[in-house]
Amino acid sequence: MTLNSLTARIPGVKDAVGVQNVAKWHEIAHVVRDLHELRVGDQGAFPGMMPGGRISCPREAGMRESSATFLREFFAEEAGRAAAVSGVALTQSDAFMQFVRLANLGLGTSPKTWPLLYRAATDIGVNISALVRQLELQGYVITARENGRNVLYAQASIENVLDEGVA
Repeated sequence: MTLNSLTARIPGVKDAVGVQNVAKWHEIAHVVRDLHELRVGDQGAFPGMMPGGRISCPREAGMRESSATFLREFFAEEAGRAAAVSGVALTQSDAFMQFVRLANLGLGTSPKTWPLLYRAATDIGVNISALVRQLELQGYVITARENGRNVLYAQASIENVLDEGVA
């Protein structure tokens, strides 16, 4: 598997290692779900002229949402992030467990929450955007822009992450 080695040069990327870790899970989703459809078999070439083993699934600007490529990419993106930000991994992070304790005390919007989530993201090897996005999609946090800054609201359901971690 080859990942973009220039991730750190992409505008807006602050944590290239975390982004690349999520990207690895994304590519694993492609291998498990899409490889059989994308690989050209022996029938696709004359003897002695077998195609290379490289498979590329680019996401292009303007790609139609109904296209097979878009759907493959959408699934891999969602599955990759969900796999990288697992409840099992989060329950192993002391920083995330501190975040849950603060949320349970009704302090989910305190100034301490963002640093804890940044540490939790580092603990599980993902970028903060992936962690927060996954927690939002699962209904554990809500983010809002207030007075020029991002505010995080932990939801009571955050305890459910602990249940996922024991599975």
